[in-house]
Amino acid sequence: MIAAAVLAATVARFVVMHVDVNAYGVPGTGTIIVDRSNGYFVRRFDAGAASEQEGWDGTHAWRADATGIPRVQGNRGERREILAWSSVLVGSVDSPPHHARVVGATDHVDIAFDSYHHFGDLSLPARIVARSEENGVWTTELRGAEFPARVPLVAFAPPQPPPSDASLNHLTSVAVSMTMGSPVLEVRVNGKQLRFLFDTGGQNVITARAAALVGLHAVGGGTVSGGGGGTAPIRYAVADSVRVGAAEMRRQPFIVLPEESLPPIDGIVGYELLSRFAARLDMARMRLELAPSARAFGKAVAPAQFDFFDRQPEVDGALDKLRGPFSIDTGSSLTVQVQTPIVRSQNLVVGLHATVATYANDVGGRYPIYLVRAHQLRLGSGIFSRPLVDLLNRSNSSGNATIIGNVGDGILRRWVLVFDYAHQTIDFRPGGDTTGNVVRDRSGIILVVKSNGLVARQVLSGTPAAQAGLTEGMKIVAVDGSVVDGSDLVRVRRLLQGAPGTRVRLQLVDGSTRQLTLRQYL
Repeated sequence: MIAAAVLAATVARFVVMHVDVNAYGVPGTGTIIVDRSNGYFVRRFDAGAASEQEGWDGTHAWRADATGIPRVQGNRGERREILAWSSVLVGSVDSPPHHARVVGATDHVDIAFDSYHHFGDLSLPARIVARSEENGVWTTELRGAEFPARVPLVAFAPPQPPPSDASLNHLTSVAVSMTMGSPVLEVRVNGKQLRFLFDTGGQNVITARAAALVGLHAVGGGTVSGGGGGTAPIRYAVADSVRVGAAEMRRQPFIVLPEESLPPIDGIVGYELLSRFAARLDMARMRLELAPSARAFGKAVAPAQFDFFDRQPEVDGALDKLRGPFSIDTGSSLTVQVQTPIVRSQNLVVGLHATVATYANDVGGRYPIYLVRAHQLRLGSGIFSRPLVDLLNRSNSSGNATIIGNVGDGILRRWVLVFDYAHQTIDFRPGGDTTGNVVRDRSGIILVVKSNGLVARQVLSGTPAAQAGLTEGMKIVAVDGSVVDGSDLVRVRRLLQGAPGTRVRLQLVDGSTRQLTLRQYL
């Protein structure tokens, strides 16, 4: 095919490259089609659970997952990344580069073109190596090329129709647990019961231990990034069946993560589930309902249109005078997490009088934050007064400048949420848990049970605990002269929620004491 195509290539508008692919350690095949006249392109990799598609048709900058369900990118950073790929791929044909760099909302991709095959006046990359900071490495090897006189516009458009890999005939309801601060539910993978986080910002994820338990065969090797600013190693697998209540998805791709990269759960469900079924999440009554369409949940009350930020929904909103997009993330137990570039450019640490500092945990590690109160948060037409806000304070990361902040369950639980991904809306209905924004603690110490003792997991700076000299890791053996152990965790937490001005004396395992004077620090 390569030799026969030389003459056609000289005046070709359309270039079709047939490639062998290694997608994050998983072998496969692929096709890259480029329209040299206007930059339209499509890239399709068929590599099992690591398969992916991406394209630009002049209107839609889109991606599709391994099952073929597309999502048009509305986030300006993700859209910019896809359009940059258009320039890189057209440029690799018209004026061959040796290296290129693509920058998205959170990801940077370094691209190397190792060598070229010549077709008349055209040169096509014989090998492409793309190294993503977030996802790992994929490579292509050119095995053939065509130069057709015409390629229909639909070839560059998001794939249709969606796959027929899901079934649900009626509304189904499952219980959720909020013990982690975010909704966790029962999911049956290949018939075996597991505990998964329901995460609007996530995709199908399973721990290596759970994957082995349900008989999944993990292959390849990539990376995944998280809020911690780092990455974790991943592999890929396919499950025959995934069931949530009566809803079933078949032949589902999964990312396989090490156990230490997740809290004590077996995995995550998110985009794949929501792209197939409408959902109503009620964190006050601890229920998740799924239905074939959002009509099953009645007339919308306060719907907000959303765009896709990769797989995550983002809605228009405002935090005090800051207006712009906010990502909606039921996988986060936090409230509103304002991104580092916004915090710095608006000088929010000073402007919101931030004095209470701590850290949060996510895939990739832990990261510093300030805790403050803002005046008002608006999401679509939904209003939340005096929201608790996390100000990201990373010194080694430029952060994400394409959104104002990420909204988690500390805020979202206020509403009953109806997710309609088919029409890209979230309905913020009244009737949720209005206590999700309350900080009851007045000490600034976060206690956990360790070796049947009470240990300080975190001590927030600018709080009574920090001022009394408590630090992370200290073990408490007595409170106000009364001996305590792990069984007293709830009682001690209640003591630390006492009235402002109350004095509490803590005795440490080394015999020393610390006296706290409780106050409302947020």
